[in-house]
Amino acid sequence: MRYLRNAKRNARLMTWFLSSEYWQSYEESILSGLGYSDPDRASRVYTAAVDGDDGSFTCEIIEDWRDAVSAWELDTGNIRIANCLWVHIDEVELWHSNNGSLDI
Repeated sequence: MRYLRNAKRNARLMTWFLSSEYWQSYEESILSGLGYSDPDRASRVYTAAVDGDDGSFTCEIIEDWRDAVSAWELDTGNIRIANCLWVHIDEVELWHSNNGSLDI
């Protein structure tokens, strides 16, 4: 039961983080620089945007989350919340890996 409470808490914290101005700004900076750093992903994102989709592979989104949480942890020093976010990200990545959807 404790695990379920922690999993729910971690999911709520991730939802909070992904709704934050910090993430929105971070994601915008990632996507705006893709043309230079990752032209293949930039092309997929641009093409998918026509239909209102993201275009990034799941593994790319998870990597973006990891980068953003690392930066946020350094900026805020809030290790406790960052650790909850890390656990949630690891669980999401494991789920996608086990279900064959990490690279789509």
